[in-house]
Amino acid sequence: MTDKDSYSSSLSRDASDDNSQACSEELPFIPLDSRPQRKERNYILVLCLLELIQLVVFGLAFGLRKPTEGCHKQWPDVNGYSSLSAYNKTVTYSNDLHLVEPSNFGDHFWNTFMPNSAVVAIATDVVKSQGIPESAVSPTNSNVMLYQIDGFHELHCLWRLRRLLIGTATRTDHTHTLHCLNYIRQTLMCNLDLTLGSTTDYENYGLHDKRVCRDYEAIFAWTERNSWKDFEPYQDMKTEHHKAKLKSLNATVDPDYKSPYV
Repeated sequence: MTDKDSYSSSLSRDASDDNSQACSEELPFIPLDSRPQRKERNYILVLCLLELIQLVVFGLAFGLRKPTEGCHKQWPDVNGYSSLSAYNKTVTYSNDLHLVEPSNFGDHFWNTFMPNSAVVAIATDVVKSQGIPESAVSPTNSNVMLYQIDGFHELHCLWRLRRLLIGTATRTDHTHTLHCLNYIRQTLMCNLDLTLGSTTDYENYGLHDKRVCRDYEAIFAWTERNSWKDFEPYQDMKTEHHKAKLKSLNATVDPDYKSPYV
């Protein structure tokens, strides 16, 4: 085991010990014959995990984040894209569990705060003139290249984790969901929020602090305006049921590919 692995294992054990100690301090002893059934305990666990997901959602969508280094020296000027990097909105995080609980209200929230597609199309000549790293050319328009707003990829991953927690994910979701969990881990470590979260009860930290964030609504609107309009029909073509539509777009696809948005 490397020093790094040993350090990581130590952190995991410390975190586990802290969590165990916190639980023992907060929860009174319950006689064996009156303890909740397994389903009830699982439901409580799910609610706790859903609350954690909600905090991560607001951290990714509204939190303090720096642009990824090394992609390009400056934010490219693509239909107002460069202005989206500014931190110009004050936000206080929400602790409303109704937004993540299994309900029609929660489902509606999760299905509407992200754009229909986070894949955007940028003209090839603009890509070259602005020094943007080249990407795949659109299979339906050779004059544009396709990109994904990475923050929406991360939020989509949380959407999948919520589905798993509330029991609406299928067994085939698991591999992709594990990818999502690992992707979120790397994103949080890369863009670690250094806000000094305050507390009033020594238990909850950072819930009432004001944060200066990027304008989520502006990013959402820009993504919608510049989205790849053929995204959904192109994904439809990749299913067995819609393969006949390939001729209409004259595109070749990988038959084994599964859309991350399905």
